[in-house]
Amino acid sequence: MTEKKKILIIDDEQDLTFLMSEALSLNDKYEVFVAHDGLKGQEMAVKVMPDVVFLDFVMPKIKGDKVLQYITENVGSAKDVEVVIMSGLGTEVYFQETDRHDTMVDQLQKDRKKEIIGEPSAENFSSEVVNKYGVRYSLPKPFTQEALIAIVKKILNG
Repeated sequence: MTEKKKILIIDDEQDLTFLMSEALSLNDKYEVFVAHDGLKGQEMAVKVMPDVVFLDFVMPKIKGDKVLQYITENVGSAKDVEVVIMSGLGTEVYFQETDRHDTMVDQLQKDRKKEIIGEPSAENFSSEVVNKYGVRYSLPKPFTQEALIAIVKKILNG
């Protein structure tokens, strides 16, 4: 029997992580782990040594680029790990000054409807930003269950 592929989801939206986890857990080839903030995500990445990490780039307390840097330095050197950047806010909001960023994120999260998994968002990280962090995949929020499964299959070859 082959070892299950480990998938780590790091996102502060608990509804989204629940739906992602449920969708991915339907495939018995995957073992899914969830962290609801960047610090817990860093700890879990080192403990679990995942094959794939779904990383929200816009989170309170610690932004995704810091989490990505930590994972790259502490997990990527020991294991080939693919990171998928997720965000519904896009680069313009992400790269604001911290105080303004936190205020915008708080307001967007309050205003956001329960559009957790729906049609793909038109706003996404630019290829320059994705390439800057050495990430080959991004998934704009909201996204469909089919898009989630497709990107996992593409990364893990089945």
